[in-house]
Amino acid sequence: MAEAIEEKNKLLEAVVSEWAPERAKKFDAWKLSHENSESLIRSLALETREGSISENSATSEESVVYSNLSRIEIWDGSYAPLMIAVPGGEFSIGGTDKLASDREVPRQQIKLSRPFFVSKYPITVGEFAYFARETGYKSETGIKGCLYNYFMWQIGAEHGWAYPGYAQSFDYPAVCINKHDATAYAAWLSEKTKQAYRLLTESEYEWAASGGRDSVYPWGDEFENGKANCSVRGTEGVKPVGSYEPNGFGLYDMVGGPMTFVADCYTEDYTVLPSDGRAVTSGKPAGGLVGRLTGTDKPNECLSSMRGGSWWVIGVSRYELYDCTNALRVSHRGFGNINSRNFAVGLRLARDIP
Repeated sequence: MAEAIEEKNKLLEAVVSEWAPERAKKFDAWKLSHENSESLIRSLALETREGSISENSATSEESVVYSNLSRIEIWDGSYAPLMIAVPGGEFSIGGTDKLASDREVPRQQIKLSRPFFVSKYPITVGEFAYFARETGYKSETGIKGCLYNYFMWQIGAEHGWAYPGYAQSFDYPAVCINKHDATAYAAWLSEKTKQAYRLLTESEYEWAASGGRDSVYPWGDEFENGKANCSVRGTEGVKPVGSYEPNGFGLYDMVGGPMTFVADCYTEDYTVLPSDGRAVTSGKPAGGLVGRLTGTDKPNECLSSMRGGSWWVIGVSRYELYDCTNALRVSHRGFGNINSRNFAVGLRLARDIP
């Protein structure tokens, strides 16, 4: 425990003395070439506010807006995550390939009528550490410590986002984050920037992860090694964000990064999924073995849907094949107790366009 406290204190000091000054330099350089990003986004948002843009509209006038909108960046401050504009669109959520599970049906048509921002990368250790340093955030909700895997699952009170059980740098994805931590971070960003940061909905996440393609993986229908981070080696597989190529929207690690809580309550299938991309607000109550062991079962809270695959795979989950060919699929989904933390779960944010 003393080692964990020492490592966390070092990290919180270094985020001020090392990360923040370097980040400010990058932010100042970015501003020089992105002065018109906000006005451009708002004008394009007005053009698409009443309609949607399909990935199949390449020959329509809308495709011009679609092409211009994708990859536009916004950055609200050096402490904030860099955000990418994702166009609205119509798509079918769910899987049709041979690895699709019962959780990915019935396939539903979703219409996202407005564009929105998504963090270009998973939220990093540096970004979360700056938040924790500025606010004194203690991560007191949920289980103590973090579920960590070495030879078997263990609940380690010494583990946490600042000390997940392996060496990390500021550009690693922040992990050991539960849903309370994620929403606290989003609320702080919203207050500090006066913008609306939030978790993505499950529909938004699948659309953003697809990069605008109707395919099994962000790059196509066939699995390819080296396209995203995935490993059976546990923590040996963790890498800095952005280590692999982006998808069609310019987003990194939407699959193969840490698993990410989304806004939705978890449901066994897509029967009640709103067709306009809103989050599901009721579902199975939070619980399970971890909740019972740690006393964090809360019947008034729901299990949360989770997205993003992970660099860590375990081989079999609920009698289903769960390896890299499955984990990196765009439509792959999971669920988790919102009070739990583990070393393969981090966070990603959306931001609304005013």
